[in-house]
Amino acid sequence: MKKLIALVVLTVVALPVFAAEKADVPKVLAAAYKAWDEALVKADAAALHRLYAEDATFIEPDGSKHTKKEAIKAFTTGEVKIANPSTEYWGVTVNGNTAIFTGEWNATETMKCETKNVRYAYTDVWVKRQGKWLVLVSHLTSIQEKK
Repeated sequence: MKKLIALVVLTVVALPVFAAEKADVPKVLAAAYKAWDEALVKADAAALHRLYAEDATFIEPDGSKHTKKEAIKAFTTGEVKIANPSTEYWGVTVNGNTAIFTGEWNATETMKCETKNVRYAYTDVWVKRQGKWLVLVSHLTSIQEKK
């Protein structure tokens, strides 16, 4: 009987977490993601500035870390160019003024004069500040083709 009660309690506790992970992406955040992709393609510094929190951190697949200023500079100087981005959401958890997304992001990326199609798994943390959703942390991991 104790095992049954424990199982019921665990199910009741875990169900909201599971549901949150499988929830639809809130429309305002889906629009923000679309705006982010468009700003990357256009190298739009003003849009990126509006989308990124002042204390934003960007972690690249090679482990390097960048600030908001460094990330925006990489796109506006042409150091990094993005084309044809697409996002697949694996899960989203929204808790108050924080949203955590996981998913897959694909794009054509040009860096150091080399153009290639990239597949990244990502974890993005957004925060709502003064009524606006902003990117606080973005962490990319390269998805390797299975051999």
